[in-house]
Amino acid sequence: MKRSLFISVSAAALFATAPAFAQSNTSAVDQSGSSNSTTVSQNGNNGTSSVSQSGSNATGTITQSGSTNGSSVVQSGNYNQSTVTQSGTNATSAINQSGNGSAAAFGGGNGPNRVVVSQSGVGAESSVTQAGSDRNDVQVVQQGDSTSFVDQNGVSQEAEVYQTGDRNQSFVRQNGNSNQVGNANSGGAAGVQQTGDDNFASIDQDPATYGTASITQGGDANVAAITQETSGGAGANRSNASATQS
Repeated sequence: MKRSLFISVSAAALFATAPAFAQSNTSAVDQSGSSNSTTVSQNGNNGTSSVSQSGSNATGTITQSGSTNGSSVVQSGNYNQSTVTQSGTNATSAINQSGNGSAAAFGGGNGPNRVVVSQSGVGAESSVTQAGSDRNDVQVVQQGDSTSFVDQNGVSQEAEVYQTGDRNQSFVRQNGNSNQVGNANSGGAAGVQQTGDDNFASIDQDPATYGTASITQGGDANVAAITQETSGGAGANRSNASATQS
């Protein structure tokens, strides 16, 4: 079975439903068993929500609107689904999934926002999209036969991908200036780091002005590709790229 994780961070805000006064919400849900379902909706500022599910066929949904929101979802078991939607600024999202057949989605607004994905199991997929805002961070950690997609559009974006296992694939695309594949949430500079056999990594930076890209692979039959595109102007020759294979 396959576990899929889809993450989207967008600059669109939910102003139409915003209240006229600030709110400070806190929500915590803990479920154990099978066929569980949880829905949490928070509208306002400084909302914090945490959902922990253990078992099969559990579904958790969190929707937050405002600024400085925090959301954490922990799922253990098979056929789990988690959806986190955030609209605003300074939002933090974290999800930890263990098992097969899980799905999760993140949505966010203006940066700087942070997304942390941790997946363990075979057939996991992670997709992170951040668009229309600056200074966002993404960190993806996968253990197993995993696939990771990171798409960032803005200035001073940072992304890190760690994959351990066989037949891993990683795709990173950045559009904007001063973006880095490396030096994300952990403060490291690994960029895309893969350990195992039959790995593939691809980084595309367009434009690549003042950009940094790094790929490190350990194992057999690995393929690495880095594309940095520029069209002249300031910073056209100020990008760095490195690939290491062993």
